[in-house]
Amino acid sequence: PNIIFNGEESELQNWIAGPNATVAIQYEDSEHGNVAVLSGDGWNSYYSLYEDDKHLPWNIAYNYISWEMNFSENNVVDLVVSTDKGTYYIHYSADSVPGKNGNYINVKLDENTKGGSWVKVTRDIQADLNTQLQDVTFTSISYAIFYGSGKVDNVQINKEMNFGSISGAIKDADGNP
Repeated sequence: PNIIFNGEESELQNWIAGPNATVAIQYEDSEHGNVAVLSGDGWNSYYSLYEDDKHLPWNIAYNYISWEMNFSENNVVDLVVSTDKGTYYIHYSADSVPGKNGNYINVKLDENTKGGSWVKVTRDIQADLNTQLQDVTFTSISYAIFYGSGKVDNVQINKEMNFGSISGAIKDADGNP
């Protein structure tokens, strides 16, 4: 997989916070390690995640994306994607009404994505586009925009639906780190 963000201090520069918003890297627990803490004025705050500190588009052509999130309020994750028919925003939220509005494709997420505990979200971008546009072919992801205050970890893009993950401390057969 292409790892876009996994809590490394050096990855803080990959985020751009909107007005009255901040992003910090903070230790969460042994399962997650460091995570991004997005703090601001709730829904009115946004945080763009790029692949590097130059804030250039990801331009990654893999269909599948996964991220872990811990939000206790309404939130949205917008993926900015390129297709053979132009740019679209896939708008993921527990509060979304599925449908299309201009170049926004609304996809409803489970209610647990705003329940105040860690949740892993894995999406097939082509399938999400096809819920509203059958004649569009996904070509690449440019970046992600998170709205709301909460925590984010392990943003990955993969060419297959299989997202491996390692959590907790890694130890050998004798229990040593």
